[in-house]
Amino acid sequence: MLRSICRMQRIVLGSSFALAIGVASTANAEEASSDLEIRAGITEALVLRCETSLSFGITRVDLENHDANAFVQVDPDGSVTSQGSSLSTGNGTNGVCTMSGSQAANEDSITVEFEGPSTQLEGKSNAFNGLDEPEKDIDLLVDEFSVKGKTVDENGSATINIGALLTIPKLDANAMGGYSGTIEVTVDDGFGG
Repeated sequence: MLRSICRMQRIVLGSSFALAIGVASTANAEEASSDLEIRAGITEALVLRCETSLSFGITRVDLENHDANAFVQVDPDGSVTSQGSSLSTGNGTNGVCTMSGSQAANEDSITVEFEGPSTQLEGKSNAFNGLDEPEKDIDLLVDEFSVKGKTVDENGSATINIGALLTIPKLDANAMGGYSGTIEVTVDDGFGG
């Protein structure tokens, strides 16, 4: 029996030694490397400049016959029309904004949006040469904005022509004078979105 115990001790001791050698030895680690390409794009920012005002010109109103809303329309091509027998329109001009710096492809469409569907004009002494600020402001509403020129050219630019409708309410002589206002125009060339 002593022999069996010694033999078992040798087997256990041999197994423990083999196990210790296996645990103590580690496999050699391998390394690999590669270059990571890194890119950054820098380009001119998309710019919009509105340098030609949308002007309805000077409209002459026959106060004796003007008793309801009348309208003056300036189209994006610059043509001026009016509705209302008490009006005589002057030389209106379409507004012009120029977009530059687009990375969109030639003839890609752009989106043109306005801050809101309408804006109110306020009496100003410097709105038109020769016209004073009105003694009493009236609600001159400009809405129904229309746009022509909504594609990018080969230089990444676009010329945007803008028209709109002016509503002239019932008024009196105290409302005569110059009026002006602004509306924010935003363009999106769809590039990178």
